[in-house]
Amino acid sequence: ALAASTTYRNRSVAVGNGVAVAVSGAPATPYAVYSTDAGDTWNVATINGFTGSPGEAFSPVYGNGWFFATVNAIQGMRSNDGQTWDAVGFTSVPSYDIAGYAIGKFFVVGSTDGFGIRYSSDNAATWSSASSLPSYVGASGKMADDGTTAMVPGWNAGTGFVITTTDGNT
Repeated sequence: ALAASTTYRNRSVAVGNGVAVAVSGAPATPYAVYSTDAGDTWNVATINGFTGSPGEAFSPVYGNGWFFATVNAIQGMRSNDGQTWDAVGFTSVPSYDIAGYAIGKFFVVGSTDGFGIRYSSDNAATWSSASSLPSYVGASGKMADDGTTAMVPGWNAGTGFVITTTDGNT
């Protein structure tokens, strides 16, 4: 049982450094819980820096000692312990499907090239926009890397594709 009644959607759990986190929203406000005992018990996390109803949290990822989750088209939240989260902003990505950690960077990938790709080299504190994007529609898979190249899969009109980067920018 989780610490509060809210809906936890697909891609709402991440694990890192012995901590499991689940993110959600109730209603339209970022929400997170954490577990330090392999999911047996859950506690409500503290969320700082949001005003109004910014949106639900989703797609948490873990990398380099930090958790990051997207919140809406212009915000996310990050935590180094899963217990206390702080709001962070980035340049708008109106429709994004993927948050990931690869090649030492956090990423937010828009579902099409028109929505763009954002990346952070400082543990999701600040964000930059990728340039020189290939034309794509339908990015929707899990981000992965082989240590030197980050990869994002997708599907469009019966054709699969993989977007790759070695630096996050191009």
